[in-house]
Amino acid sequence: QIKEGLPVTIRDISINCQCELEAISDNEIRKTLALKSGEIFKTEVYEQSKILTRKFLGNRGYPFAVVQGSAMVDLNDNSVNITFDIDPGKLYNFGEIHITGHEDYVREEVLRRAITFKGGEKFAAKSIDESRRNLFDLNIFKTAVIQMGDPEEEEHTVPIDIKVIPRKQRTVKLGVGYGTDDGLRLQAAWGYRNLTGRADRLTL
Repeated sequence: QIKEGLPVTIRDISINCQCELEAISDNEIRKTLALKSGEIFKTEVYEQSKILTRKFLGNRGYPFAVVQGSAMVDLNDNSVNITFDIDPGKLYNFGEIHITGHEDYVREEVLRRAITFKGGEKFAAKSIDESRRNLFDLNIFKTAVIQMGDPEEEEHTVPIDIKVIPRKQRTVKLGVGYGTDDGLRLQAAWGYRNLTGRADRLTL
């Protein structure tokens, strides 16, 4: 028979940053954590806190931040002291944005408008996520992949590669309906995507 042990309570949370971060304090990092002192320690929440911290730093210009943690349990009172060691790395801006796969299908300016960041701006991971959603919302691409290229160490920039695969321009929808006056009905609709290269749509 397996007996469940007593819950372990979080006594203290320490944050050790290996370098000074401009405009980012330890308190801001603490607010991103999914755990707090006095709560019951849960491994999944502890791991989630490391992910949230990396995400927070990635949105503040540190895309290559490393977050490690340690948990020291005191069996005398079933408490745990947690330490997060953070190496944010260098501060980066977005570099050149390369777009492929759209040629002979849609004008590049349409894609540029859907992208929420520009070269030279401070890196923010959430801007990449927003841009990916915007590209899909155009409803003309089967896939839209946004990847970071190799960082330019001297310029402190990260180039961005965007690859899209267009959908078929023509769509046909067939359906069957029934009316009390004329009985069985056949229905059809023809759709045309991106007729003018501006992500427009026509349905007949």
